[in-house]
Amino acid sequence: MIQLNVTQKLFRQLPLDQFGQLAPTPATKAFYGQPAQGGNPLSGWHANLIALEHYSCLLFAHDRTRFPLVMLWAGTPDFAQLNYYFVDALMNVLLECGANEVQLEAAQRYLRPLQVGSRCDRSTLGTLNQMKDELEQLLWYER
Repeated sequence: MIQLNVTQKLFRQLPLDQFGQLAPTPATKAFYGQPAQGGNPLSGWHANLIALEHYSCLLFAHDRTRFPLVMLWAGTPDFAQLNYYFVDALMNVLLECGANEVQLEAAQRYLRPLQVGSRCDRSTLGTLNQMKDELEQLLWYER
């Protein structure tokens, strides 16, 4: 599993089962069939739900590296598809950052469903708040 700790605001929006997981969808069914891994380097994220202008946004920060991901929704977010959107955003950002084929394949091997909890680390939440401030700066003052 990929551990994801979220703010209470986001936690209340997610359609989680009693184990803190989203239901499999046709696009994410393959992740649920993968064997469990200990020490998954992709695990350990924090997320927050924010509003920027007229968009709902999810901000993600990896706990150890503070690697950021941003997801924008023009309409109502489809939180039931969060596993798919997370994987799609992560792989696309890695590609845009210049990851080579070997690195992308390594990331693909570690993809698993999200295991959601609400126990947040203050340091990582600070990083998410800083990300929000920087995005607002870009939108409002630098367009």
